[in-house]
Amino acid sequence: MLVFVGWYGRGNCGDEAFKDVHELLFPAHEKIWVDDRADVSSVPKSAVYVLGGGDVVSDFYVRKIPPDRKFFMYGLGLAGLEQRDYVASMRDRLLGVWVRNPQDAAALADLG
Repeated sequence: MLVFVGWYGRGNCGDEAFKDVHELLFPAHEKIWVDDRADVSSVPKSAVYVLGGGDVVSDFYVRKIPPDRKFFMYGLGLAGLEQRDYVASMRDRLLGVWVRNPQDAAALADLG
């Protein structure tokens, strides 16, 4: 199961488009999309968490991912140094990070 964490189900065109992309990229996997209102307590331990896409780099979203779980970040936009530092602070939990622009990728690489 893939668990996508973001601003889903609220009529935002970009976020809803990510859902369509997830369906195309991962057709064989069971998927759920969760936002800040969702209860993830019944999600199986074997689930893979993905934060994104969009502008979701904050505790507001990350707190939906159990603290003992590693996760991917996908299709993210980073709004400056504070969010870059936030991503770097979670490096031990991250399985992979895909950002939307080369400047963010270079900045994260510089932060290790």
